[in-house]
Parts: sequence; structure tokens; C-alpha cells
Amino acid sequence: MSGVVNRTGRVPSLPATLPLLSKFSKIAARVLPGLSKAALYFAAFLVLVNMNSFPFTWHYKIFRHIWIIRIKFLLYKLRLLGKSRETKKRLETAWLDRLTPMGSDPWGCGTVIKKFAGPDESDYNLHLSNSSYPKVIDEARMITAIVSFPSFYRVGGWTALGGTHFTFYREIPLFSSYEIRTNIACWDGKWLYIIHRFVSPQKKRKGRARNEDSESQPRNPPSNSAPAPILHTPAVGTITPSSSQSMISPATMKIITDARLRAEEPDGATLNCVAVSEVCFKLGRITVPPSIALAMNGISRPSPGTPYSHENPPPHWNKVTELTNDPKAIRAFLSGGWREVPPAECWWEHALAGPIEETRKSNLELVDGLRRSMEGAKALY
Repeated sequence: MSGVVNRTGRVPSLPATLPLLSKFSKIAARVLPGLSKAALYFAAFLVLVNMNSFPFTWHYKIFRHIWIIRIKFLLYKLRLLGKSRETKKRLETAWLDRLTPMGSDPWGCGTVIKKFAGPDESDYNLHLSNSSYPKVIDEARMITAIVSFPSFYRVGGWTALGGTHFTFYREIPLFSSYEIRTNIACWDGKWLYIIHRFVSPQKKRKGRARNEDSESQPRNPPSNSAPAPILHTPAVGTITPSSSQSMISPATMKIITDARLRAEEPDGATLNCVAVSEVCFKLGRITVPPSIALAMNGISRPSPGTPYSHENPPPHWNKVTELTNDPKAIRAFLSGGWREVPPAECWWEHALAGPIEETRKSNLELVDGLRRSMEGAKALY
């Protein structure tokens, strides 16, 4: 009986456990350093791939472009120490004027930024999540605004976002690079429409036909799997035609049809998504027409002779300089003084006349229905 108790109820003595502990400590000494190093590498990997979701990362990406310009301007002002007040003002104004897209047409103010589809911005289908597109588009919109309208912001103006509309064509896979190509599309009396195109750079065509064939075939889940929603972006050729085509002119309908059939950009890049941003220009709470914001940054129709530039500004630039040199005058003009200008003296309309006006009307016919459609949807319930 005592033997049974000894086998099942008595704890081994300390001297008996020492060899076992010694053996375990030797094994741990060999294994733990490797585990700690692997854990360190894994933690560094997680930090690296999820860096876009760190606190204040979004703010840094958005505002760094403004900080860079301000730092450069501050350094330039330091170089002017010792010069007279008139000389400093003239040189500082010239430096700021060079930030404007002088002589460009509105369609030439495009920007391109390169992005990366990280795991923090992707969904369970291992593609860039549809909810991530509005997040990454903010930086593209900010860069376009800074490049196209620096003079408007100098006088205290700002832009308000009225809406963003997305249409998805092809998915952006996890860990792949893509570009956001942004261009001004058109404008009306209040809204400026900006087009953002999400594209994937052209890749090698080897095995492309096989991949496209496999993508075109639906994947049936195993019969014994748990039910789960499968959400994918349809291919370009599977988009359902609009039922409101009769309201669109034949010329515009042809443009839309050609766009539906085009799966690639002119340079061979794959088109993943098209987004349209509606922004308006504000001075305080007062809305400023987009045409004024464009023209006061040197944007104009093409020159009949020597191309316009900072050395050869467009004819209306004298009016802009006259207003911007007087802070009270420019604020009064943007606050509603432009309404009192006679039609024959509306320099901003003359600057954007001719081929620019024709393109604006044509483009506006293509995108103006977005706002009307959303207003109609608002009235349904």
C-alpha cells in the first residue's frame, strides 16, 4: 500500500529534478535566441506593412506637401535678409508666382502619385478594400489642389469637398503597386470636377491569357464549406448598360461606349477604378466660381504665338497681379465683387474661352449627371 502512495502521491525530491532542469535550460538556451530573433523580425514586418495605419500618418501624408513649400519659402526669405523692403516684396512675390501653372490649360494640371496595397488597406479577398479608396484619394486631391491653385490659397481661400463617386473595374491585389492619376475634368458655376484614375502599371504579358481565362470562370466553393459572401469587382466587359442612355446625345454615348470597352490606359496600364471628386472654392463662407480660381493661377487658353510662361504670362495676368498686390482688393473681389464686373471685362472668362470652353462643355455633359443622380436619390426616401 505504501508503495502505491509513493508512486502516485509523492513529489520527487529536489536533487532528483536538478538533472531535468539542467537539460531543459540547455535546450532553452539554444532555442530561445532563435525564437526571439524571429519574433523581432516578425514584429518589424508587421510594423512595416501596417505603417499607413499608424496615428497621424494620414495627416503627415496630406500636410507634408504644404510644409515642404512653407519651409522652402522660409529658407528663401532668409536669403533675402539685408535687402530693402521693396526688393524683398518683389522677389518673394516672384517666388510665389512661380508656383502657379502659368500658361497651362486646365487639362495639363495633372498629377500622378504611386501607392502600395498593404494588408491594413486590403479586405479578406486579398485586394485593396473598396473602403480604402476614399482614404488614399485624399492625398492625390491635395497635391492637385496645391499644384493648380497656389495663388487662391495665398489670399485665404480654401476648397470644400462636395462628394466623391467611385466606379470599380478591376481589383488591385494585395502587396501590388498602383498609381492614382488625377486631372481636372470640367466645372460649372459652382463645382469643379476632378477625375482620379486608379491604374496598375503594365506587367509582363506571359501567362496573361491563361490568367484572364481563369478569372472569367466563376469559382464554385466546396459543397461542404460554410456559406460566405464572395465579393469581387466585375471585369470591364460585364458592366450592365445604363437604362438612361436615351437622355444622352449620340456623340456623348459613343464616348461612354468606347470607355466601357477600354480595359487599359494608353500606356498599357490596367484601369482599376475611376473616381470623380466635386469641390468648390470658398473664401470664408462665400463661394468663388471655379473659373476665377483657375484664371487667377495663370491657367488660360493657348497662346496664338509664343507659348505662355512665367516669362511670357497670358494677357489677363496683369489684372491678377493688380488684385493680388492689394489684399483688401482681392478679398473684396473674391467676396462677390466679381459680380459687378461688366461682361466685356470678365478677364477670367476671356482667359478660359475658345477651345477650353468647348472642352469644358463637352466634359461637363459627361459628368454633370452625377450630382443630379445623387440629388434624385436623396429625394426617394
